Amino acid sequence: HILASEIWRRSSRIGLYMAVRGEIDTAPLLEEAWKSKKQVFLPLCTAGAEGCMQLVSCSGPENLVPGAYGIPEPVATAETNIAEAHMPPELLIIPGLAFDPSGNRLGMGGGYYDRLLATHRFTGCLRLGLCYGFQIVDELPREDWDLPMHALCTENELLWLTECQSWRQMTACGTMMPNLRERSRSLFPVCPESAAVFPPP
Repeated sequence: HILASEIWRRSSRIGLYMAVRGEIDTAPLLEEAWKSKKQVFLPLCTAGAEGCMQLVSCSGPENLVPGAYGIPEPVATAETNIAEAHMPPELLIIPGLAFDPSGNRLGMGGGYYDRLLATHRFTGCLRLGLCYGFQIVDELPREDWDLPMHALCTENELLWLTECQSWRQMTACGTMMPNLRERSRSLFPVCPESAAVFPPP
């Protein structure tokens, strides 16, 4: 569903992740992104900073090494293109244990994505949660610093949860969840300009 979407086609910079512990496998997305010469960003845990990570440009699987918790990470060099220091991804695909119809996300508990998304450079990204259908629950708690997903993609469909001003024309590429189209306009009428500061780890 993601590969067939207009948002994928139009995005030249994409943030992805290396799947672990039951997360949806991103190998087909990574393969297609590299094949299409898109700039791919992958997480790299920040040494000495618990719960913090960066998104680092990775040009192919040959540039991955075992990292924190045994998860493959991009090789960091002096020339590494770090998303925070350069142009951030246009599309950021994010894993989670659970999501709700308002775009709220429950992660693994380390706060890595919460802190990453609280960085002002990422507030303009289109945030897409990748999950199985059973991982969408009725409601999740939300903190002041949380940034909701704009869309969810399951094994069955691409669900648009909000109409973000920068990507308003993209909503025709997927299906809005039932009864959420009007609600989403009032909840998230435009892309947020900035995020609340997330507390330190």
